[in-house]
Order: sequence, then structure tokens, then C-alpha cells
Amino acid sequence: MKPLAAALAVVCAVLAVALASTHSTTKTLVVKPPSSQTMSLDTAKVEDAIRTSIRLQRSMDAVVRCPRVEPQEAGTTFTCTATTHRVSVPHAAVYTPFAVTVQNARGYSTYVGR
Repeated sequence: MKPLAAALAVVCAVLAVALASTHSTTKTLVVKPPSSQTMSLDTAKVEDAIRTSIRLQRSMDAVVRCPRVEPQEAGTTFTCTATTHRVSVPHAAVYTPFAVTVQNARGYSTYVGR
């Protein structure tokens, strides 16, 4: 019984030292669970959708720019800008803002040219 008691005492002493040494250097890291993390909307897909709409409805090429990072949360709104050129001379650039609204957490979005 004595060897077992001695071994147990050594284990307890090692644990006590380990706990005491980690206590002073412990840092807290807060990580949100995956369900509460906000995903970023794929704004490149929004740019493509706006560009395609302009091509199909107006038969014009456009360069569309949206913010790079927007949260993929229902109710999020932001503005993208489409740049086209006038058909008649002078072929000046025309800038059209598009109001974009994220409709659901899956990223379904709607847009309206202003």
C-alpha cells in the first residue's frame, strides 16, 4: 500500500504544480460558435447578376462594382455602381447606382437601378 500511496502523492504534486503554473499564464479565447458567425455575401455574384440584367434588358456592356465585403444577413442593404457608356456621341460614361437588399441568410438578394 505504501508504494501506491507514494505514487499517488507524486501524481497529485505534479498536477498541483502544473495547475499552478498554467493558472498564471492562462488566456481566454472567445470563439463564436459556427451558427452565430456571419458569413460574407458573394458580392461578385451580385455584380454578375446586375451586369447580365443590363446586357439582356439594354443590350449594353457594363462594369459593375459592389463593396467587397457585406454580411450575408437578411435586411442588409448596400449600393453597387454600374458604369456604361452613352450610345450617342460623345460616348461619355454613365454611372448608375443599384440598391441591393439581402433577402435571407442564404444570400438571396434583390437589386433595383436608381
